[in-house]
Amino acid sequence: MRWGDKTKYFIDNISVMTEYSAFPFVFFFLAEYGSIVFLSTLSSIIFLGGYLVPGVESNGLISGLSLGFKASIILFIIIWIRAFKMAQNV
Repeated sequence: MRWGDKTKYFIDNISVMTEYSAFPFVFFFLAEYGSIVFLSTLSSIIFLGGYLVPGVESNGLISGLSLGFKASIILFIIIWIRAFKMAQNV
């Protein structure tokens, strides 16, 4: 891939991020990452058993920590894949 082809992708990505002023830009990214948190929590509830821990009787603290830990793992994976995919495009 020549340099001219790479700059096209670079300029396209920059133009998307600079169309908004600071205030709508913040809300745009907060909404994006909020949807990622929602998706990871929903995925951990549906696919990983939610707040249930195998072999442990659930109470409030362990249940909440279990759901948070499972959602955090999925959240990390989603953000890591997005960052890796973005690096591959440039």
